[in-house]
Amino acid sequence: MRRAAGPPLCLVAGAALLTACGVPTSGVIQAGEPAMGMRPGVSVYFVSDGELRAVPRTAPADAGLRTALRILFDGPAASETTTLGTELPRLSGAPKVAVHGATVVVGLPPGVARLTPLATGQLACTVAANPLQGRPSAADPVPTRPGGQAPAVPPASNGAASPNVPTTRDPGGAVAEVRVTGDGWSVSRTTDDCP
Repeated sequence: MRRAAGPPLCLVAGAALLTACGVPTSGVIQAGEPAMGMRPGVSVYFVSDGELRAVPRTAPADAGLRTALRILFDGPAASETTTLGTELPRLSGAPKVAVHGATVVVGLPPGVARLTPLATGQLACTVAANPLQGRPSAADPVPTRPGGQAPAVPPASNGAASPNVPTTRDPGGAVAEVRVTGDGWSVSRTTDDCP
């Protein structure tokens, strides 16, 4: 009976071919930054089983709160609707964002009904999770009083707020309260209990 010498002989022949192909060995070759994949640019809060849940979304590197709010009001993707929902309405226009101290005021377009506590939580936690971007955009003109003074943030009890209050804080600071205003209503929520 003959013994097969196939597998060990094949391995030796394969190794000889690989080393004889003329490709020199080399050390580590520097080729730039390591691959990081797609990193989320913003976080938005949707509803899952009656609770708030942070969901990362890809966005440009300089994206901040305005981008996050646009994505939030667009709602979950069609493929996510079995696990995620929203209590926020679809908007006909972009919400206005104003910052004063540690308070962020989000002014909703006319016709939006008073938000539920869960919807207010979605907004407050999304605001707290994203950079504020230091200045209002050109789309959010800043009104001024005679003499160039900026208007004050209206109190929560007065109904509709002026959504164009200028940013007067360091965008790196923490947001303590989010005030959401609409036609004739205003609700506030602290960001302390955001998941």
